Amino acid sequence: MTHGGRVRGGAAADYTRGNIARGMITFAVPHMLSSALQIMYSAVDLGIVGKAVSGAALSAVSVSGNVLNLLTMLGLGFATGGQVYMSQLLGMGKREAVGRAVGTLLTAVTALGLLLAAASALLCPRIFRLMSVPAEAYEMAVVYMRVCCAGLVFSFIYNALAAALRAHGDSAAPLRAILISSLVNLVLDIWFVVSLGWGVAGAAAATAIGQGVSALILLAALMKKGWTGLTAASLRPEWGIFRAVTSLAIPYALEMAVFNVSMLFVNRMVNTVGLYASETFGIGLKVEEIGNRLCTGITCAASVMTGQNMAAGNTERTRRVVRTAFAFGALMYAAFAAVCFTGSRFLFSLFVDDREVIEMAPMFISCIAWGFPAMASMRGTNGLMQGVGSAKLSLAIGIIDGLLVRIPLSYLLGVTFGMGLRGFFLAYALAAYVNAGLGMAYYLSGRWKTKKLAAQA
Repeated sequence: MTHGGRVRGGAAADYTRGNIARGMITFAVPHMLSSALQIMYSAVDLGIVGKAVSGAALSAVSVSGNVLNLLTMLGLGFATGGQVYMSQLLGMGKREAVGRAVGTLLTAVTALGLLLAAASALLCPRIFRLMSVPAEAYEMAVVYMRVCCAGLVFSFIYNALAAALRAHGDSAAPLRAILISSLVNLVLDIWFVVSLGWGVAGAAAATAIGQGVSALILLAALMKKGWTGLTAASLRPEWGIFRAVTSLAIPYALEMAVFNVSMLFVNRMVNTVGLYASETFGIGLKVEEIGNRLCTGITCAASVMTGQNMAAGNTERTRRVVRTAFAFGALMYAAFAAVCFTGSRFLFSLFVDDREVIEMAPMFISCIAWGFPAMASMRGTNGLMQGVGSAKLSLAIGIIDGLLVRIPLSYLLGVTFGMGLRGFFLAYALAAYVNAGLGMAYYLSGRWKTKKLAAQA
């Protein structure tokens, strides 16, 4: 172990000692950048397709992206569960079990990714009909989805490997992998879509290839690090580890799935308004996602630091970690708000040339910014719940937020009150306060101090 959250000489980072703010920054910044680059996969597709093909093609990529996000989040849920478990093992000094946990997680997400990819490629036409995808975009959405499914398993593998590295305090290796793969995706997007004229199929192929590159790079990086303990033999799943990881992973995966399902229902409401609304809503949420993904680096750092400290029995240091996450979250969202309010039209223009859509940007920002204080608070509370393994509580909050509040509120503001896009954007922002409020109640209650950790089982 090392001091202050730094990784030296191939050792895992020790977040039970040292300066909390410095450790969080060291961990979070590479994670923020890698998250931003992951967004660029779909953002680049949206931008190039929107400018080089058509508005209908942009809508097709946008609605397909919602379904792909749902699938990706299922894999990310398993990765999150594995990361929490491995962080707790390290906090307890059970280093010999970490390699077996990595191997079990990798095998599980590979099988899950292949299964979901096959099912999605087969069922996507029916899914898009249920989503009321505009007729002009329907066929292109099916094509984009089916090609992207070829790279889905690589996305699952990348997130699992990144989780293993981040549990050890290494957020730089995932950044390097995603940087290279993003460049590959960009070059191939321009070649396939612009030069060869392959349309949405070319954009999807570029994304799938880029995801494969990121997974292979990260696998090579992980195999070189002796402290992970990953070997060919460890890829054989161990039932005890699998049960412990899945006890965390399944609720996290379902929580992320619930959110994305709720957004599919909201997107269906938007799609019934027409192609113009679908296009504007898709771009707006992509801009908001950039800010949220950047800030998830704080959540991930808080999760790893909380997991180690709770496993080491240090509840007071855990409290300080959460408070530090609150402060950094507030600063990040304040900065993001400043960028959005001063450059909203520019951000929209990166994806589309339609002046009517671009002029909707200030309206989007004026609505979505109402949710920024809640989203800032969630950086600390979500990190705490992940770190201590309160996966079932996170799922319950996600169900309340996504199904019981977000969908009805979107219908109420967007349809019943006739606010249209403004109502849908505002509902998205206001629903965040449910998640934030319930998470803050859990933090203030102190119940997390006595939570039995998965690694203690």
